[in-house]
Amino acid sequence: MKRLIALLLVLFVAATAAGYVAYTALARASLAEASKGKVPDTTGPDKGAGPIGDSGPTSGSGAAGLNVQKIETVTLETAPAVIQDWVRNSLPSKFAGYRTVGKDLYLLVTAGPQPTTGYGVTLVSAGESNGRLEVVVRFTSPAKGTAQGQVITYPYALAKVPASTAFKTVEFVEEKPR
Repeated sequence: MKRLIALLLVLFVAATAAGYVAYTALARASLAEASKGKVPDTTGPDKGAGPIGDSGPTSGSGAAGLNVQKIETVTLETAPAVIQDWVRNSLPSKFAGYRTVGKDLYLLVTAGPQPTTGYGVTLVSAGESNGRLEVVVRFTSPAKGTAQGQVITYPYALAKVPASTAFKTVEFVEEKPR
């Protein structure tokens, strides 16, 4: 039994190290470079929209030319159980995706594990045009020189918009710094 526990511990440590190396390599690539443009809807119940693209000029109320959609922030505690599980399973990696539950389209963006407190993810705006829902995302980091808690955090943003059969694609774009 002790050998089995030791073997499982070694396998866990090796898998964790491999995942950290893969995450570190992904984190070094900019989101815009990784995406090479916006990625349309994928199939399946867990609609991962792929890498996050680069937004171009935006304002706080949505990108130019888009009909602004109201984003309602959702807490993990108030989300349906299937969404709670989806969020928990998505936290260990960088992820942008959506799921429809009932009359709501849930939007999720995760930043993956971060080394300290002070990191964040915000869904800034959502706008619809010609069957495309564009979701603008803001990633934040702690200010240089500020004291931060030395604990691994998993920043994420979860929100919902009314589901619409008019949405043929959902695209996540990173807000450009002002």
